[in-house]
Amino acid sequence: MDVNYVFLLAEPAGFAAGALLLHFRAGILDERRNVTLGLLAVVSAVGAVLAGASPTGWAPLNVLLLAGMGAAAVAVGLVASTRLLLFASVVGAIAGLESAALPLALAASGILVASLLLGSDSFLDAAAAALVTQAALRLTFPEGRGLTAVVAAVMLAPVVIDAFVHAAPRYRRIVTRAALAAGAFTVVGAGVGALAAYSSVEPLRRGLAAVTGVVSPGTGADVDATSSKLVDAGKDFADARRTLEAWWARPAAAVPVVGQHWRVLRAAAVTGDQLASVGRETLDAPALADIRVVNGQVPLDQLAAVSVPVTRLADNLTAGRRRLAAGRSPWLVPQLSDKLDAQLKRVTEIERTTRSVARTMPLLPGLLGKDGPRRYFLAVLSPVELRAGGGFLGNFGEIVADQGRLTLTRFGRPQELDDAGGDQRRLIASPEFVSRYGRFSPEAEWANVNPSPDFPSDAVAIEGLYPQSGGAPIDGVITVDPTALAALLKVVGPVMVPSWPTPITTENALQILLYDQYLEYENRARIDFLGDVAQETWKRLTTELPPPPALLAAMGPPVRTKHMFFWSNRPDEQRLFEDLGAAGHMAPVQGDFVGLVTQNASGNKIDYFLRRALDYKVRVDPDSGRLDATATVTLRNGAPASGLPITLIGNEIIPPIPNGQNRLYLSFYTPWQLVEARLDGAIIALEDATELGRKVYSTGLIVPSMGEAVLEIRLSGRLPGAGDYRLDVYRQTTVAPDELTTTVSVGGRQVTATHQLDSDLTVEIPLDGS
Repeated sequence: MDVNYVFLLAEPAGFAAGALLLHFRAGILDERRNVTLGLLAVVSAVGAVLAGASPTGWAPLNVLLLAGMGAAAVAVGLVASTRLLLFASVVGAIAGLESAALPLALAASGILVASLLLGSDSFLDAAAAALVTQAALRLTFPEGRGLTAVVAAVMLAPVVIDAFVHAAPRYRRIVTRAALAAGAFTVVGAGVGALAAYSSVEPLRRGLAAVTGVVSPGTGADVDATSSKLVDAGKDFADARRTLEAWWARPAAAVPVVGQHWRVLRAAAVTGDQLASVGRETLDAPALADIRVVNGQVPLDQLAAVSVPVTRLADNLTAGRRRLAAGRSPWLVPQLSDKLDAQLKRVTEIERTTRSVARTMPLLPGLLGKDGPRRYFLAVLSPVELRAGGGFLGNFGEIVADQGRLTLTRFGRPQELDDAGGDQRRLIASPEFVSRYGRFSPEAEWANVNPSPDFPSDAVAIEGLYPQSGGAPIDGVITVDPTALAALLKVVGPVMVPSWPTPITTENALQILLYDQYLEYENRARIDFLGDVAQETWKRLTTELPPPPALLAAMGPPVRTKHMFFWSNRPDEQRLFEDLGAAGHMAPVQGDFVGLVTQNASGNKIDYFLRRALDYKVRVDPDSGRLDATATVTLRNGAPASGLPITLIGNEIIPPIPNGQNRLYLSFYTPWQLVEARLDGAIIALEDATELGRKVYSTGLIVPSMGEAVLEIRLSGRLPGAGDYRLDVYRQTTVAPDELTTTVSVGGRQVTATHQLDSDLTVEIPLDGS
């Protein structure tokens, strides 16, 4: 931290001058001394309460103690040594260099210097004592459990002892009696608190172990067994709650340090008791246990019935999370503090999942055609031939939902769409989409219909083109790829198709669909195979499904890792997909941003062999916000030049290039200005465009067979506004996750991390050195 030494000298000097002026020019204060001191005590009391400290586990008592401390500081200042007060202010200024305590301590120092020059002015000493106390309550250094309290004690204890020694005997007797009473209460409160904690810890441990394993709606556990566990958990939590809330245990809340531990244990007991009760009701609800999709029919009435208990569970989870978060305190012993953080994280995860389900339930009937038929375009994508929007469109389908009945009314290859409508089709999309991707003619070739990394932009183009290609108007778009298909097989079971000799399971689906099929079949047979697998999976999916919890548990990972997208042309439904992380939306720029996108330009499936690595080094000046970054993109092509089918390693481009070479179109998304770009060490020019609120630099390049290409991009810019450094990393859906290395240098610190980029990622680093 850069220290402004002029400020350190000027502020106390200014307050000293002000105090001297007050002494010589404001004689009216002497005439109304008691009123002035009373007002000063009130202001000091209010300031102490606003500091927000929590000396005990009982909020009303905290207010009283803090207010009393602030008011008492004025009385202490009237009799305490001016030099001891000055010592306290200097300690507070040193410890408060990085907090609000600094100006308060400096102001006190200046007033006390003036008081010494005047021969210890008691009114000025009282004002300084109030400021010293405010500074002590706002210390943030040194970091560590209770260390700021130790510093505050070093500041205030000599002052308080000196004031006690010099106080009148009558006041010393009052203080002594109060201290003895407080000490006795503390001993009793600590004793009953320890007894309550000892009696409640074991049932709390049992209850937490049970409820956190079964409450989440994403689990596919047996309903009867889950309900039984929740009944047992509820008994344990109720026992712990009764103990902690017993009349004899209540005094523990008023004891410093002990009170914070009592509060956390009680919060855990109350939260667990409520979650066990509501969770049991939710899982016991017949609508949730009995929901099945049979012969393509979803029971809409049961969906409506389950919405209420799930919403209630989500509300209780939110209340529980807030209750647990309020129990955080620097006074907690490490064992309890760590358990609280772990439990809070778990409850937050369950709350997020449950809240998503609760928000989804009211919209599901509409999505399933309760208010009229809905029609959805189904895009079956494959990342072995990369597109920004999830992969090459290998098959398409049309799903109709009417009164909860799901029907796959059409299924085919994109060539069918290319052949319909002739040359009359036109691209209907945002002006930015048309400007950037119109040159790839998606209106003429459906293989190029999803070139944007922002799936909603691609979906709008699909919505506009499908009716021009022989289809009916659609209400939304759904995409799946082999990873999503493998997840579906986890809940519907293996499928058999006549053209493949063995069952296709969740374990072997990726290998078969991404690679083996291209070795086994030529084009026509492979096309039939893909259609057979997709349609058989759909048949199993709509014949009979397990309850929604199992389906949600299976589909969560492919949605999170961007193997399944949803889009609706109705704003409320689209907002839901955005909130669920299922929309494939490229997030807005909030600080720094990196997005690497490559698109196949070879007309083959060679991206099965492509491996990508991104090394992003950034240096930030925390004072000015200036940023300098270097992104090094390494593309490795593991495809051989021969020995594999042309479908995999051949090239359908003019002029032709040797087999095994990967020709691609690379785009790099960033908020920053390009300084220089080098490909394999040689300076090159990149296309410069804007898209989705950021800059995008692009180029075409070829990665040799069994070789690599290295693109280095240097950037510069300035972070907007104040705040910590934030880097959002966009993940394109690829066969293998990108290898990402980030190195962030801020001032004299450097933070390096490596990631397997299987989903979008956010990295945050404080700029203040913490």
